[in-house]
Amino acid sequence: MIDQVEIEIIKKFISHMERRNRPEGLAQITLKQFCDWLTNQLTHRNTDRYLTSTSIILIDLCSFIHQSNDLSNEHCRRMSGNLLRFSWELKDDIDRLLTAVDEKEVDNRRRSTRKKQNDLKEAIIQFGHMFRWNSLHMWISQYVNTKTEERGMTGSEPIAIADVTKNETEELNMTGSESIAIAAVTKAVDFLFDEAKAILQDIRDRRKSDPVAKPLPVLPADTEPTTKETVRTWSMKNLRLRDDPDEVAFLLKQIEIFRFNRRHTLNTLNMMGLLTPQHIMHELRTAEDGIREYSQKLKNFIETVYGHKIYIVGLSSQ
Repeated sequence: MIDQVEIEIIKKFISHMERRNRPEGLAQITLKQFCDWLTNQLTHRNTDRYLTSTSIILIDLCSFIHQSNDLSNEHCRRMSGNLLRFSWELKDDIDRLLTAVDEKEVDNRRRSTRKKQNDLKEAIIQFGHMFRWNSLHMWISQYVNTKTEERGMTGSEPIAIADVTKNETEELNMTGSESIAIAAVTKAVDFLFDEAKAILQDIRDRRKSDPVAKPLPVLPADTEPTTKETVRTWSMKNLRLRDDPDEVAFLLKQIEIFRFNRRHTLNTLNMMGLLTPQHIMHELRTAEDGIREYSQKLKNFIETVYGHKIYIVGLSSQ
């Protein structure tokens, strides 16, 4: 997903700061300076490609912040997690913008993406004000150097920023594709445990009074349900940089479609009660089966990434 445009944007920012400060002053760059500069650039280059590129840069930055070692306390870590979630929402909007077809849809998606990006920049600036996070120069250095090497670009010297040591850069040598894939897997885990698990429980409760519907799977004997906290302690062993973000987006979209259908049919059931036609009940069961099917696929995907079995009530453990 990282392209030449994103690299050139960062290099342009470095040149801008070097013109205003001595090179050694680059280590003092703030998140506000960076976000304000991006906003200024968008006013002069008002294109979808530039909007997308600056959004990709911010997504990578949020992933870097969330995984950095200088998050000093629990509140700081919690806010970095919020930044990561905001960046996922921006990523979803980028995907919708890039797949929009007619002019009206493109215009709506463009406005939504701009708003999400502005909201994310405000959150990043607030994070910088509250915690004085001072590793932006490290992210800039590894971002440009890694992406340039990653794409096999030649003809330019590596970007060197004061106060970034060789060891620091090596420790933080995560590609943009890796950060996006990791964010996608993290989003999948959050959805499975925070939302899908609750939906499945609701389906199980409803089906107790529906003798026609098939019951959902139960856990094997003497098996404890897996917790999200346990998954967070695992290492990602099988991360596919190109495929994982698309697969997560597809699975979550399918679950949301069946979830919408279920809400719609439940509203009809609540209004009509015993007079509900059988085809409405069939649609409800079909929607619930769809939620279970794609939640199962989401669980299987996460198991593949981490190389561990996950046990959730309502999903098969096979």
